[in-house]
Amino acid sequence: MQIKTSQDNRAFRALEKIIYYCKTNFYYLREDKSFFLMKYLARFCLVRDCSGIGVKRLSLSPIQSGTFAIELDHPLSEVTDCLESDGYYSGLRLNQAQINAVLDFAYSHPCYANRNSGYKITVKSPNPKDLGINVGIKYASYLHSQDMCEVIQVLKRDPIILSIAHQYLGRSPVYMHSDLLWSFPRPLKDVEKLAAAQVFHCDINDYRSLKFFFYLTDVSQQDGAHLYIKGTHRHRRLRDQLLGQRLASKADQNIIQTYGESNIVTITGPAGLGFVGDPYCIHRGSNVGGTRNRLLLQLEFGLYTYKTYYKHKVLKVA
Repeated sequence: MQIKTSQDNRAFRALEKIIYYCKTNFYYLREDKSFFLMKYLARFCLVRDCSGIGVKRLSLSPIQSGTFAIELDHPLSEVTDCLESDGYYSGLRLNQAQINAVLDFAYSHPCYANRNSGYKITVKSPNPKDLGINVGIKYASYLHSQDMCEVIQVLKRDPIILSIAHQYLGRSPVYMHSDLLWSFPRPLKDVEKLAAAQVFHCDINDYRSLKFFFYLTDVSQQDGAHLYIKGTHRHRRLRDQLLGQRLASKADQNIIQTYGESNIVTITGPAGLGFVGDPYCIHRGSNVGGTRNRLLLQLEFGLYTYKTYYKHKVLKVA
């Protein structure tokens, strides 16, 4: 009887990764060559910078507070300046009626445990004790059903959101997708942190793109706060650019040593706080370790419409 060694297991896992890599890239090449090309070229800062050359920026007009669905803590020009320099801006605000409407939707519609479309659950409260669900569930997404929520539809067309996106992207923004995600107070193993985006990483979804986030529950440092490293959307070591999204394979401590602990920003705040960031900027979520579940809404805008957009993860072709 032959006993498998740990070295055999590592070799098998490495082979699995190579097969997965080949299958997914063949899928992109076959289904959407423009996405396949972007996936490799957009990992380089120079390519991303050049994507905005020659495109006119909007001339910014004053915006009356309370006129639109969301409010800003600062003038629009300061928001875009902050995005250009830091990669993120925090200071968007939803009002209480909008928060309640999204929460009512979330409490009355099923979501999908660990993004598994075959595992429906219903979250009735931000209190973890009210869940009564399997301890193996780390998070739950509404997948695409959140598009039925009226407030989310309004936010997709909000003039302030579209103005910020237009100004940063340099052209009329293309809506890409949204996500409404619960995160639960559960300890995570390293491999689970990777799946839950709780290690430092970057997202390459277009040559330039922008994500808008809204906390629907109060978030402290113990409740799944979002972190980013200032300026890493503009300045990054070449070896890290070459890694692309595989930057997530590097230990957080190595990334911190490279880009400086003083450049890490943690975003906390009450329900309704919104922030916007370039997903190419190095960032991560943090584990929910407090006494309440966290609900986060995100909307993403980019330059182009792609046929695939990592859809193999949903279609399970790889």
